[in-house]
This record gives sequence, C-alpha cells and structure tokens, in this order.
Amino acid sequence: MSVLSATVATAIEAISGQLEALRSELGERATAVDVRRLAEAFCRMDDDRQAKFFVECARIMDAWPVETLGRDGQAWYIGRHLATCECATESGRNLLNTIHSAMHYQLPTKP
Repeated sequence: MSVLSATVATAIEAISGQLEALRSELGERATAVDVRRLAEAFCRMDDDRQAKFFVECARIMDAWPVETLGRDGQAWYIGRHLATCECATESGRNLLNTIHSAMHYQLPTKP
C-alpha cells in the first residue's frame, strides 16, 4: 500500500468511525444528520486530507459500471442538483466554483 493510499485509508477510517449512522449500502439513504456529520468531519480536515478525500471518491466512482454513467454521470447529476434544487445554496455552488478556479489558476512566471 502506498503512502497516499495509507493516508487516504486512515482519513476514510476516521470519518467512518464518526459516522456509524451513515448508510453506504445501495438502497439505503443518509439522513440530513448523517450528511451534516460527514460535512463536519470533512471540514475538520486540512487541505491535504480534503483533497485526498476527493481523490478517493473519484477512485471509488471510477469502479462504477459504465452502464450507470459512472463517475462522470454522477458528477453531472450532482452539478444539476446544485444548480436546480431548492436545497442548494449559492454558498455551496461558490465553494465548488472556487475549488475549480484554484485548480486552473496558474501562478505568474517571473520574466
């Protein structure tokens, strides 16, 4: 197991330990309290662990069957949900937009 994999596994294990009520099996739905607890655990992480959390989510989703549209299909559904659902907030959309902008920001080079 690589250092990155071990670190991600440790982070996921820590989150899992705090979220015993969170259901991850197909057919089960997380409650609003479960989502809040996951968000709180995520917000207690530093930027390195938060980034690794997204990497691990992508790794897991990459294994989803293509017939279900996989990771990209789910990303599309999340984006549409954030754009159109009354549960979404401008703050939530701005968070993702800021992450996206930072990924594409290039530091100026010295002449």
